[in-house]
Amino acid sequence: MIWPLKESTADISEVIIEVCEVLISALDRRIDPYFRFSSQVDNVVELILRAYQNSNYENYRSRYLYLIDNLLAKGVRRIPRELREYDR
Repeated sequence: MIWPLKESTADISEVIIEVCEVLISALDRRIDPYFRFSSQVDNVVELILRAYQNSNYENYRSRYLYLIDNLLAKGVRRIPRELREYDR
């Protein structure tokens, strides 16, 4: 599910937000019996940051920041490294 989103060059901000919100919600509810999302966390972080950077809509940007905050609260370690890369 994540790979096509990462490879897309179209403006799919709304789709990215919806997919990431569902995945993070599943993580919140511990609905990940095969650890599929856990193995995709790095890709999700990269996708969220890229979409945030490319979005011109304040509503989407706020939702992306919420997702980032949510993942930070869960202790996802990849985010600080990705944020440093993003700042460059």
